[in-house]
Amino acid sequence: RSEFDVVLIDCPPNLQLCSWAALLASDFVVVPVIPEDFSSQGLVFVQQAVDRALTTNNPRLRLLGYLLTMYEKRIGIHGAYEKLLRGQYQDLVLENVMPLSTAFKEAVSRRRPVTIDKAKSTAAAAVQALCRELCERIPDYGSRPAEFYYAGNRYVPGVEEPQEPQLQDAAADAGEVG
Repeated sequence: RSEFDVVLIDCPPNLQLCSWAALLASDFVVVPVIPEDFSSQGLVFVQQAVDRALTTNNPRLRLLGYLLTMYEKRIGIHGAYEKLLRGQYQDLVLENVMPLSTAFKEAVSRRRPVTIDKAKSTAAAAVQALCRELCERIPDYGSRPAEFYYAGNRYVPGVEEPQEPQLQDAAADAGEVG
């Protein structure tokens, strides 16, 4: 931690062991979302996983935001889902989006960052803008109190106010067999 300002852990698009380990090791999580039906439906499972990591083993974990990715403004459904997601999650949806661009695929094939491979591309500009936005968010989101991200955990029938996470003492739980 003392050698780097930010470390990004890119996980496969599933909630298996690799992603779980990353949630336990991280201070923040950024969730990429393709602004389409299947990707948006999967958010509930990501929210549940983040809530579980937060309340069991990683009380410092905070959701830094949802990143609209593979976004193409000319595709009507992308605009519709962007509006829906921004309406539902408000400031949790990052302002910057990752465009659908061949520059990303070309950079990967050459094993180079897009900011070097195609430095003047819209893809490179989007990556740089996203980095700035994430770095600006970290102080504010890191100081926020823990909260549930899955709506089913926030509201309990018969209780008017949203619930706050009950964080377990990880040291006390270390001796338990589960």
